[in-house]
Amino acid sequence: MKTLNKLNTIVALALLSMSVGAQEKNVDIDYLGPAEPAPALAPTAGFDILYAPSESDDPAFRAAIEAFVDGNVDYWDARSATPSLDDLEGYECVMTWANFAYEDNETFGDNLAAFADAGGSVVLGAFAAYTSGNFLSGDIMGPGYSPVTGGLNHFSDSAYAGDGVTAIHDGVTDYDATFRDILTLQGGGVQDGSYEDDEIAAAYQPGVAVVYANGAGGQPIDGDDKDHPRLVANACQTAAEPEVVARFNVTKTFSDGIDAEVDVMLSCNTGLPLEQTFTIAGGDPEGVTFVVTEIGEAGATCEVTESGAPDGYTTVLNGGDGCTWEDVTVGYFSCEIDNVANPATYTVEKEWAVFQDGGDVVIPLADVLIECDSVILNDDAWFDDGTWYLSEYLGDGESLMAYVDVTDGPAECSATEDIDQSGVESVALGCSGTTLSAGGSHTCTFTNTVFFEGIPTLSQYGLALLVLLTLGVGFVGLRRFV
Repeated sequence: MKTLNKLNTIVALALLSMSVGAQEKNVDIDYLGPAEPAPALAPTAGFDILYAPSESDDPAFRAAIEAFVDGNVDYWDARSATPSLDDLEGYECVMTWANFAYEDNETFGDNLAAFADAGGSVVLGAFAAYTSGNFLSGDIMGPGYSPVTGGLNHFSDSAYAGDGVTAIHDGVTDYDATFRDILTLQGGGVQDGSYEDDEIAAAYQPGVAVVYANGAGGQPIDGDDKDHPRLVANACQTAAEPEVVARFNVTKTFSDGIDAEVDVMLSCNTGLPLEQTFTIAGGDPEGVTFVVTEIGEAGATCEVTESGAPDGYTTVLNGGDGCTWEDVTVGYFSCEIDNVANPATYTVEKEWAVFQDGGDVVIPLADVLIECDSVILNDDAWFDDGTWYLSEYLGDGESLMAYVDVTDGPAECSATEDIDQSGVESVALGCSGTTLSAGGSHTCTFTNTVFFEGIPTLSQYGLALLVLLTLGVGFVGLRRFV
């Protein structure tokens, strides 16, 4: 991986440059190696770009840019020579950034301005506006060309916030930069996108083919997911009139962390296209970005909806504010879709079965206890030592239902019963540990059985009959012995 000196060293160099004037270089970049002879220029009939930094060649960066254009990306070492307007006119675009001193920063800036006047595009990258060290000068940095002015640099990393609204950011979702200039818009400059710390990510002037891609070039590309090369290619090809669009970024989460896929749809009543659908998975931090073009001055009403979500969830759009926008003409809009897991239910049902007479001496009640490792939402539930509980005495045919919070993930619940009477048999069905998920339900049944054996318990009529029989037997025996 390409590496840079430690931040404190960089800051020290920056502070030193402010006090003593020009310095040898803005930062130490050891991934490029020593300067080598520039490769021969080879413009083609396609869209060719000249990469002309005051730094050694970076073939990987050039190759990454070249992947997005129909032409070559050639290198010019602006430390040792300044390209003339004739040199530049073989290209459709020139990209430059500063580290070492330019051979002639003012003449190069004048030539770039003339190149832009002649119909070429210019992309300015890291340190071009960094007047505290080595920087670009001349007409190109004036308010008639450069959309920004600067002076200092952050020397700290920040990621692109994903809020670009022009074709400069077409297909661009992921980049970051450490060497970002502290910028202010000038002239007719228009910002397009920002870093997460609110610094300008890119800027342009409508009708002027100059784009400032803040941090580009000075930051090594890091894997296939870093989009600075694509941004440079886009800027080169759309610099003069970057198409202004409305972008709608949709992200998806499930409160319990599952990654199920859903379909999200953007519908607008004007613009192109009117409807777009995409499938995204829960937990994808990038989601999907819909782009709508050709929206008239009257604006559009646009709405994001979803379908295909699993059962057991409540859909919440932008925290309850919804994902509907009116009078949309241009801009960046975010829709965060969160599917919140509905509470689960755990139900205990109670059954009593008394065989033989004798039920009148049985109290058909049992103390039922439900316990869960997640919050039980019932008002009379309680928490003790990491477990939630709910209890109630249940008679025959009665039930107890616990509402269990599974917002953050599945819960484990079980039930037990306590009977203070002897001779009662208990059978539990489905009452051991059970996992409950979003909107799920489970039923546990306790069946209590009582058997009375031996002489049965008699009703009042049976007792009267028994007394009469006993008296009759006694009368017969008395007569026999008289």
